Amino acid sequence: MSLNKKWRNQFQLWKDNRENDEVITRLLKRHRKLNIELEVIQNSLSQIHKYIDKHLLDPRLLPLELLLHPESWSPTSNGINALACLINHRQLTSIEDLLKSGILNNILLGELSLYEDLPPIPIRAYQEGLNANHRQYCRNNKISALEHLATEGWQNFRNYRPVATGLDRYLAEPLQQFQSARYQGVEALLVLDGTVSEAQHLAVRGGWNKAIACNLNDLHSLQNKLNIPNLDQITICHAKDIPAVGSAYAIRKTLNNTYHEGLLTCDDVITYKKFDVSEGYEHRQYRSAISAWRLYTRGGIGGLLTIPVEILRSFSFQDTYTCLEAFRLDLLLGSNIRQLPKHHIAQPLIRSPINHNPVLPELGWPAERRPFNEEQLAEIELIRNRHARHELKDGGDLRQNTCQPGCHNIIYRGKDQTLISILIPFRDQVRLTRTCLESIQINASLTIPYEIILIDNGSVEAETKEWMKSITLQKNVSCITINESFNFSKLNN
Repeated sequence: MSLNKKWRNQFQLWKDNRENDEVITRLLKRHRKLNIELEVIQNSLSQIHKYIDKHLLDPRLLPLELLLHPESWSPTSNGINALACLINHRQLTSIEDLLKSGILNNILLGELSLYEDLPPIPIRAYQEGLNANHRQYCRNNKISALEHLATEGWQNFRNYRPVATGLDRYLAEPLQQFQSARYQGVEALLVLDGTVSEAQHLAVRGGWNKAIACNLNDLHSLQNKLNIPNLDQITICHAKDIPAVGSAYAIRKTLNNTYHEGLLTCDDVITYKKFDVSEGYEHRQYRSAISAWRLYTRGGIGGLLTIPVEILRSFSFQDTYTCLEAFRLDLLLGSNIRQLPKHHIAQPLIRSPINHNPVLPELGWPAERRPFNEEQLAEIELIRNRHARHELKDGGDLRQNTCQPGCHNIIYRGKDQTLISILIPFRDQVRLTRTCLESIQINASLTIPYEIILIDNGSVEAETKEWMKSITLQKNVSCITINESFNFSKLNN
């Protein structure tokens, strides 16, 4: 009898109350050594699970008590802090409702965070990213990834100690402080959605000597406020942002090195707080300089934006905007910025709260990539489409990206039937290659002909060879084999 079949038989006996927990628990604990396929186990366990997706039913991810007895499982028995969890999920009246409410499944998927000061990391990514010390901790204490995240992982993260790859990038770091040098010129900070007092406070902190306050829902007075003598450059932020001490000096130093002209952006730190009184967490972002392609497709400007004041003075604003990101997109897409140099400071000069100043992150888990509400998304799409009608030519068009709200794809319809060849070098790792190919087929143009050429660099796994036989039956997919040492350049030529 195969071990997969033995598992099925034992599981059915256990399910029919003709076998005790000890036997099935022992098989679960040793399934990898026994070569019992995880998919077989998941198919069995899904028969008794209504609230957790099948692919999450994995002994490495979830405690055995939950896997085998979901109806009687108590979260606190596996280390979940009831108070911390209930504070973050206020719709729950009892911690015992965590599973049946569907909230636990969303936490495991990375759609929600377990506690308010933890990022919403998918549980499998957490388990796979655990560092050596914490992997050993799980083995020594015979606990699952969920148990570790709820206890040891949480406590280490709160104390700024490394835990797992996908969690460590959220470890808080202070903004760098810059020593301001005395400056005789005029530097202004435009603070949107704040009072004059708030704008002045932020300007003093950052080192600007002029402050302008204006509300995003009432911009008709902005042009008059820009009439400041000898003002060349202006920096824009939100009233809830916190600039680094002396950040105006860092901007001035960069512009001095680039002939005082152009557009300047910087990295930022996004802060996430579900409630104003919560601790939350933060995430350092690594941005890049502005480009027209970026503005039309994903935006994600973030950070401080410094521009020549004449761009603001000559631009015709809408009376209102739903968010700062929409304002910046309209300003930059509607101004003649193509010929201006674009500069970027690869240091975070500002902290921005996502709930007050939403912006797409460069890095983030799925739940963090939906910062905009429906009204903001509609305005962003309207702004992009309005400018695209004038900018995108020769069959160019914008299409909503269905996988990422707030992003668009630029579509160009080819003038001729030029065949596009897409080369994919690979060696085994069939799951990754299959995902890559399927993604291309889903997102590729319907009007431009293309072919996919798989380049097999010495695959040996049976699963890979079977997949290649089936996939190459498709008319635009072919495969060539090169059984030589890996050389990426050679494989592509």
